[in-house]
Amino acid sequence: MSRAADPRQRVTFAEFCDMTPPDERRYELFNGRIVAMNQPSGRHAFLMGSLIHRIGNALAGRCRVVGPMGVYIEATDDAFAPDVIVTCEPARYDPIRGRALVNPRALFEILSPSTEHIDKTLKVSRYTQLSSLQEYVLVSQNEKHVQIYRRGPVEWSWQRATSGGFTVCEAEISIDAIYDGIDDFPIVEPPYETRTIRIVKSPE
Repeated sequence: MSRAADPRQRVTFAEFCDMTPPDERRYELFNGRIVAMNQPSGRHAFLMGSLIHRIGNALAGRCRVVGPMGVYIEATDDAFAPDVIVTCEPARYDPIRGRALVNPRALFEILSPSTEHIDKTLKVSRYTQLSSLQEYVLVSQNEKHVQIYRRGPVEWSWQRATSGGFTVCEAEISIDAIYDGIDDFPIVEPPYETRTIRIVKSPE
């Protein structure tokens, strides 16, 4: 049961798996805190489906593309649920519960007002610790804007793209194609999706 716990109390990934309720909401664990994510906007949901469709077609069966599922970062004991995940090797899962993926090839997060800061800062530092990860892509839902973090021989680099295309898993993805049809959905403005519900729990 949720309660106001000592802020110094950190929830482990094993506890997180036991604590999160079996509902339709997405939960993430970072810095020892359980965070319940807001329901996505129409534009967010549209982009998620568009990315899965376009990337899947571009990869032509070479890799698998799925929607939100758990990704576990063992180095920091964090767990996230990226919007779109690409795997190119046989999937491997966390050693604790066997539920969260540990070897994604590429991850996509669609930026929302409530999560943009986290996606651009904390998640960059966490995701880049995954040895399998080659690309981390941030996709704006309110304008044609994509930011790609890419693993290099020595360090990570990043680039922005607002037109043309970008490469993921050696496949070219058209930005215009990803956003085609998004204007059918209203632009997200605060206060919609401005807050993430933070649920701090400690074992009973």
